Amino acid sequence: KKHRPIALAPDAAVEGSEGGGAHEWDPDANCGEQALLRCVICAGLYPNVAQIQREAGGKGFVKTFLVSAGDLDKCAVHPGSLNFGKLDQMQANHGWLLYHTKVKTSQVFLHDSTLIGSIPLLLFGGGDLQAAKNRRHVLLDSGVRDGGLRFDAQCEEAVVLLRLLRREVDRLLLLKIADAAADISKTAEPLLGAIAHLLQLEGARAAGVRKHAV
Repeated sequence: KKHRPIALAPDAAVEGSEGGGAHEWDPDANCGEQALLRCVICAGLYPNVAQIQREAGGKGFVKTFLVSAGDLDKCAVHPGSLNFGKLDQMQANHGWLLYHTKVKTSQVFLHDSTLIGSIPLLLFGGGDLQAAKNRRHVLLDSGVRDGGLRFDAQCEEAVVLLRLLRREVDRLLLLKIADAAADISKTAEPLLGAIAHLLQLEGARAAGVRKHAV
């Protein structure tokens, strides 16, 4: 199940109207922001996502693997992928891999994968965003078979802010779908700025990569 407003709006460009006096805003101003590009990719590929997990083995050995959302298949990155051999550098439980296709041969392999953090999933992933009963976790797509994706928000205030931000993203997209000529630039510009800042605060986890001491 895709993020509905994104799925419905392939041709609804988020830009100002051509009428005189419209707020001038460059829709390509953030085209170099890789974190925002991951959000766009997430909107297109969700629910094709797998979480990076680790488990301890014998003699101190730690195994890194992937578990796909929904069917909970244990997966591996295809050997032909650029991400092959890099799982050990990625953050377990915070790093996620979007993928285009999943093929089972000798094992289940993910093809065309892209590494993302939690924020793109929460804001652009799809389904409903719900607060857990303890009010410290947020659930994405809680109505699916496996209970959806669970994220640690640490406090109730963070859950509320994430839900409000997600609601505003959906509102603007639906407004643009209803009227492609609508000028939403005055609202969209600060919203993109807030999302970009949130991704920046997420830091290395926005790319799912572990920090190493220098």
